[in-house]
Amino acid sequence: SSSHLVSLPPRLHLKDGCSSNLRARKELEALAARSLTYTLHQAHTAEELSAEEMFFLSEAYKSQVVSVISTAHLVDVVMTCPSVRLKPSGRDTGFTAAYQFHPLKALHYSRDHVISTAKGMVLGRPQCPQRQREVEVLRFCLAK
Repeated sequence: SSSHLVSLPPRLHLKDGCSSNLRARKELEALAARSLTYTLHQAHTAEELSAEEMFFLSEAYKSQVVSVISTAHLVDVVMTCPSVRLKPSGRDTGFTAAYQFHPLKALHYSRDHVISTAKGMVLGRPQCPQRQREVEVLRFCLAK
């Protein structure tokens, strides 16, 4: 419920129901997958990669990753919006990875994103991409 959202930080509300409800877990996995990006290092092109290597840049790989991590880690992915930049290497893993995070810092101040009216909650439409992600997370929490 929306009143429950006010009393719980979004970090805690994101995992509601995941331990007992497969649908809640799958919805959190989907949100985490939208929060996670894999890109190829700018010094390389997709044409240089084999089909096997291209898999690590695919949505299928992302889905595989989020399906096996803990609920707590899924919440971390949603809250930090990590970007993984892959660079081909001659090592046994095939890639080296560089990580960058884009945390949703202002999410704890939901008054910036949501207003309550007599007819219900109204979500804002911020122009900044980071703030848009914050609204997406709050929309997810309100739908629980």
